[in-house]
Amino acid sequence: GMRYLNSGVLAKVFGGWQVAGIFLYTGGHPLGVTESGIGIDGFNRPNVVPGVKMKTYNYNLVKDYFLGKLSAPPKMFTTNAFVPTANQFVLGDAVRQYSALRGPSYLNENLDAMKYFNITNRVRVTVRMDYFNAFNRHIFGGPITDIANPNFGEVIAENGGGNRQGQLTLRVEF
Repeated sequence: GMRYLNSGVLAKVFGGWQVAGIFLYTGGHPLGVTESGIGIDGFNRPNVVPGVKMKTYNYNLVKDYFLGKLSAPPKMFTTNAFVPTANQFVLGDAVRQYSALRGPSYLNENLDAMKYFNITNRVRVTVRMDYFNAFNRHIFGGPITDIANPNFGEVIAENGGGNRQGQLTLRVEF
C-alpha cells in the first residue's frame, strides 16, 4: 500500500533494509567494602556501624561530575555505615557483599543496518552500517570500596567503553 517504497528509485534506496541490534542492560553488581592492610590477602573487612541504613545513591550524580556540573565526586553509598577495625590483623564484621550497595548499571546498544543491491544478474553490492554504543552512553567505573582510601565511596574514573563508534562496509560480489 506504499506506492513510493514498493517501486522506483526510492524503493531501491530506502526499501528492503535489514536491521539488527544487540542490547545489553545490567543492573549494578552488589558491592563489598574492604580495609586495606596486611590482613587476609592484603585486605581486611571493616566493622559495620549498627543502626546506619545502607543505600546506594543515584549514579546520575557521577555523570554530572564528569560533565563538570559538580566540583567534587559525590559519595555513591552510605560511607558512614563502616568504620575501620581497631587492629589491622582482626577481621571486621562486614560481610563480603551488600545487596543495598550497588555499582553503576551498564546500558549499551549496538545497532546494525544492511541492504543488498543487485546491480546485474552477476554483480551484487552489500552496504552495511554498524554502530557501537549507538546512544553514546557513559560507562562508569565502580566506586572505591576501600575504607582506607581517601576517595572511599566515590567514582573517580570512567570505565572506558568509548564514545559512539560506527563503521561502514561496502562489499561487491561478482
